[in-house]
Amino acid sequence: MIINPEQVINALIAIANPLIKEKIQRNQIVIKLLQQFNLLCSKFPNPVKI
Repeated sequence: MIINPEQVINALIAIANPLIKEKIQRNQIVIKLLQQFNLLCSKFPNPVKI
């Protein structure tokens, strides 16, 4: 049986995409909260807006 690499990659992307999106959204929320309470260290670069 021959496995099509493109199908494997597409399946992995389909699984990982929602997980990555959730992680990015969580990071954005944390950054906003840190900024709101003036706890964001100025040594960190500005977050990228999506």
